[in-house]
Amino acid sequence: MKDVVHGAGLADCHAPPRLQWRSPWWAWQALSWGAATLAAPTFLTVGALLLRDARSDHPFFWPSLMAIVALANAAAILRINHLHQRAAFTRRRELALRYLGAGMWAGCAMFILLGWSTGVLPDMVAPMAGTADAASPAMATVPWSVAITLAFGMASIAHAAVLHAWIAFRYPPDHLR
Repeated sequence: MKDVVHGAGLADCHAPPRLQWRSPWWAWQALSWGAATLAAPTFLTVGALLLRDARSDHPFFWPSLMAIVALANAAAILRINHLHQRAAFTRRRELALRYLGAGMWAGCAMFILLGWSTGVLPDMVAPMAGTADAASPAMATVPWSVAITLAFGMASIAHAAVLHAWIAFRYPPDHLR
């Protein structure tokens, strides 16, 4: 049975409204990416510390953290756009949770690879784990490495998920009536 006014079936009348990309979508996506990256606590903190004094025993690691935040947000946005194209999101909460998952995977994977390849994580974790030698990581260092990685991921991505859901997407105008 079709609704004469809207041309939709009865099942469609009770379906939740689908989120839409704001248009022009590329501009809103770029704004969302920029805001999420620049507002990340990890991006701001590392950037401020590097502006204050860029000398470090690991000079490649710290600027790379800022790049990881930007890349993780870009990966999450691409993933969300792909999922939304396949089946449109109906709630911002669901979209934000999916963004958080995609961003955490990307950001944490890049962080742990960078941290262990540059030697920063073993240097940080050895004193916390109670091992004397940072060059020979023991099993005691794994939980600390995971904890530091998850803290970095949450600080870099959690706010971005909410920002992206609100900046880049909107409910259809007829939903507001």
